[in-house]
Amino acid sequence: MEPKFGRYRPDARLRVTAPDGVVAMILVEAKTTLNARDVPAVLTQLQQATPIAAEAPFGPPLVVSRYIAPRSRALLAEAGASYMDATGNLRFVLERPAIYLETAGASADPWRGPERETRTLRGKPAARVVRALVDFKPPLGVRELSKRSGASLGSTYRTIDFLDKEALISRAEGGEVVAVKWPDLLLRWSEDYSFQGSNQVTAALEPRGPERVVEKLLGSEAEYAITGALSARRVTELAAPRLATIFTPNPDDLAESLGLHQGGAANVLLARPFDDVVFARVDEEAGARYAALSQTAVDLLTGSGRYPAEGKNLIAWMSANEADWRG
Repeated sequence: MEPKFGRYRPDARLRVTAPDGVVAMILVEAKTTLNARDVPAVLTQLQQATPIAAEAPFGPPLVVSRYIAPRSRALLAEAGASYMDATGNLRFVLERPAIYLETAGASADPWRGPERETRTLRGKPAARVVRALVDFKPPLGVRELSKRSGASLGSTYRTIDFLDKEALISRAEGGEVVAVKWPDLLLRWSEDYSFQGSNQVTAALEPRGPERVVEKLLGSEAEYAITGALSARRVTELAAPRLATIFTPNPDDLAESLGLHQGGAANVLLARPFDDVVFARVDEEAGARYAALSQTAVDLLTGSGRYPAEGKNLIAWMSANEADWRG
């Protein structure tokens, strides 16, 4: 029986037949390119195409493209859809007959051209724009965002265009940013930034424990910002920190002034930052200086052991108490 489609006709139908005779039909939508912001529209089209009558039940739809980026894949999987691209990224799920296939292909578009379009959140300009989008409430015009972030106007334009395609922000017709999915934005940033990978980190030891470092920093004239668990515990309940993680332009000088031991076991990480953005909008509390919660969260997310979970707990607190920290 030929199915009677809804208002939209899919690009193809896939028939799956199990050895026991169980049959399922799959609607297929093919896209040359697929940005994350386009995923809801594609899924709506497929929903509108669901047949009114058919010979067999229809399973979750399948979206096919030349390359499907990680965030687009995550949104499709979250919606229960299957996907497949030409690099080998595949997720195919059916309840009846029971099928679950998942393979990983390329993590970056191999057909990307030489244009200057931003396709990553690595580097200084992207970090500055991300921090500003998280720290300040919209609406934010591009020029205002450039001024607040310290990134050039061109870099700001390219970064917000990328974030728009990733469905992490919403823009008005004039280009103004009117909404930011900042928890998802921090998670996406953590894919391209890491505390130990992006900064130059020096390990040291405070024999009396990492919390003693905070006491030693009181009144220090050195430039620094405490991040990680010692920063997050100001607003969330955490287990006793195992590490003190601190940004400073001169790790060796700070280690010497604090009387830390270098070499061997370590419970202090002193990081020469990849950019001064880590010092943007620091909080001073009880005489010590702490990195902004947005910076603290991404540093925890990119840590090891229990730190990613603590980063997510901090983001949960930030979501519930946005008025207490967001400008």
